[in-house]
Amino acid sequence: AIERIEVVRGPMSSLYGSDAMGGVINIITRKIPDRWGGSLGFDYTLQEHGRYGDNYQGQFYLAGPVASDTLGVQMWGRRYNREETSILNGLNGAKDYDLTGRVAVRLAPGHEMVLEAGTQRVRRENSGGKTLAATAADTYNTNDRDHYAAWYDGSFGDKKLWLSIQQEETQRYIYSRNAASGAFVAGTRAPNVRNRVADLRFSMPLFTGNTLVVGGQWNNTRLIDQNPGARTGLDERFSITQKAVFVEDEFYVTDRLSLTGGVRLDDHDIYGSHWTPRAYVVWEAIDGLVLKGGVTTGFRAPEIRQIAPGYAYTTAQSARSCDFGHLGEHVGNGLVVVDGRPCEERRSAPIREWRYEPWRFEWGSDRLLEPEFFGHRVRDRQSGDGATGIGGSA
Repeated sequence: AIERIEVVRGPMSSLYGSDAMGGVINIITRKIPDRWGGSLGFDYTLQEHGRYGDNYQGQFYLAGPVASDTLGVQMWGRRYNREETSILNGLNGAKDYDLTGRVAVRLAPGHEMVLEAGTQRVRRENSGGKTLAATAADTYNTNDRDHYAAWYDGSFGDKKLWLSIQQEETQRYIYSRNAASGAFVAGTRAPNVRNRVADLRFSMPLFTGNTLVVGGQWNNTRLIDQNPGARTGLDERFSITQKAVFVEDEFYVTDRLSLTGGVRLDDHDIYGSHWTPRAYVVWEAIDGLVLKGGVTTGFRAPEIRQIAPGYAYTTAQSARSCDFGHLGEHVGNGLVVVDGRPCEERRSAPIREWRYEPWRFEWGSDRLLEPEFFGHRVRDRQSGDGATGIGGSA
């Protein structure tokens, strides 16, 4: 279902947040064609030595119009199987499948709405005497994911509006074979994570050579899981919401020189509001030689499991510590109980990042020289203490 992949180099943090400080990768999916068509594929890997395990997969793609120029549908899916290797700590067995469907409706010329839904099931298997020790019990785990999305893309003359809302929900189950009955028994925990994201982006020219983009984002994450830190054995519910608004302006001073400035305001349930500006310059010095440079900043908060009160997770740490405001205590076998309550009345700190690109040379179609400096700063919200890291590349 993928038509092409576009790589946009340069800071895009105003529009997409701190993850886009160095650029974005756009995955362009196929448009629904004017006539029915599709593809079907299958491949099989036969190992020379049977203990390494064979694998095979099949996939399909189908798309076409239901009502000419008005309504079209797409469907694609994949099934993958991999045999478990007969090697201790080797590759586990795998059984995966995914299926996605999409409906596109052309409301009017220049106005399109798309609805999408999909499901994915991932299963991993480990058996005693194969990837596990001969005395170990057989186990398998499943990770289920369902997603839904809807978006609207509209043009109003030289103005463009893009709206989207999407949800994904994942759940993990772990099963072990009971030695007495021989049946697989589900574990006591089945973490469930749901993400909901709504985006809005509106662009318009202010005057010749000047384009303004404004928009916003709403992001909610909900976690339902037992809290091993509290050890109640009961499922608990955690939820975090982060909102953002942004504005960006691109101005062509001349045909060869453009200036881009933007600012993003993030508002987090716990960490409050943070402004992150960016600026970028593109100059085509001569035909075929382009110089680019700029500076950008970003804000990133810890994910929900790092800041949920009392939540515990597995880590490589092996000592009592207070890292980024979390109180951790080693209790054996790599499990660190993390007390999400303030450590000395502190919370896990968000990360403020910056990236400075002094210049970038592009000449011809396949030559690039790009030095870059980047860094991050983690600041304790109460004491003001912080840690800074810097780096660079060329």
